Amino acid sequence: GRGADGHRGLRGRRWLRCGRALRASRTLFLLLPVQVRRDASKGEHDNDGDDDDNDGAYKVEEFVEKPDLPTAQTYLEQGNYLWNSGMFMFKACTLIDELTTYSSDIVKKVWDMIASFVGYSFCKPHSASYAMLSFTCAYLKAHFTAEFIAAVISNQGGYYSTYAYMSEARRLGIVIKTPDINHSYYEWRGNKNEIRVGLMSIKRLKNSVVKKILDHRKSGLFESLDDFLFRVDMDLSDAMALTNAQCFSGICDSKNHREIAYIVAEFYLREKEDTPVNTAPVTDRLTQYEIYQMELDVFGYPVSIHPLKLYRPLLSNRIGYAKDIPKNVGKPIYLIGVYITRKETRTGSKEAMEFLTLEDETDIYECVLFPKVFAEFGDIINWETLFIIHGKVEQSFGVCSFNI
Repeated sequence: GRGADGHRGLRGRRWLRCGRALRASRTLFLLLPVQVRRDASKGEHDNDGDDDDNDGAYKVEEFVEKPDLPTAQTYLEQGNYLWNSGMFMFKACTLIDELTTYSSDIVKKVWDMIASFVGYSFCKPHSASYAMLSFTCAYLKAHFTAEFIAAVISNQGGYYSTYAYMSEARRLGIVIKTPDINHSYYEWRGNKNEIRVGLMSIKRLKNSVVKKILDHRKSGLFESLDDFLFRVDMDLSDAMALTNAQCFSGICDSKNHREIAYIVAEFYLREKEDTPVNTAPVTDRLTQYEIYQMELDVFGYPVSIHPLKLYRPLLSNRIGYAKDIPKNVGKPIYLIGVYITRKETRTGSKEAMEFLTLEDETDIYECVLFPKVFAEFGDIINWETLFIIHGKVEQSFGVCSFNI
């Protein structure tokens, strides 16, 4: 910014603080002032407030000889005065031994200490900034759980998939709701103990259609399925994507999914002169497994039901729950899990191994596949596969892992 006299530069107060810090150290560096004065004969300031270099010409008056320490300190302490008398820059030069009361050995020792700081000068502020971010996120997750997780999913970032974050929210007591034509937005929205899936997560639904829906909703909510179909212009493929995402359930309370799908398809396939139908010849409801398969197709993951819920009643009672892992340290147990994420790495002998993250209905847990097991099973680990695994629970620094 500019000072009262119209010149640019850092304010003298800032340099005054810098000068005091340097004077307190009195070891290695001295900032020598280089005065830059405007040459009135070369032009005037245009005072346009921009950041260009066209505000007149300047000439540099540099100190040729290094001043003694008292003189240098005086310059640094008079930052405001120097600022008022013109524009100044400062350059760094090595402080010669004659200007300090410390010996060369002490100066060299201090310099070596400063030089060693380069080894962690990046790591320290980097870790500090991430600590601030971690505490902020932890606070938001603890006190605004639904809003925070919905925002993380909408941001499409993070280490885990959308399904992993959604499943974590469900374990924390958050109700996950399918998209609704009157209440969903493009992004996911959280409110208290509920999260509503965003329209952004519906596969094969064009963004232009989402914009039309939100624009039409500004003039009033959709009162019925017919109201929606007549107000919003879209293709059959987009309408069926919304149908299979169960977006019309809220405005069609008395109709099941098959009836809604039939009415929507008939609306787009009928002749223009034909009257739209309000009833359907099919009335049987979808089974839980059909809903599960439909959501896999529409979203890429199940929303209304956990994928293991359908299989748990069919399994042996010997298969435990992830929440009980800490109770079985040192014991071999069976678990069931669905894939969350994985990370391949190598042992000290350059053999491939993997760290695998799975979950069941109760918790998320970490598994280790050492080279022999990884070579045998590593190629079948993916989202579509549900796993029954056997291994031993191990604990290190209070954290449990499952050695398959």
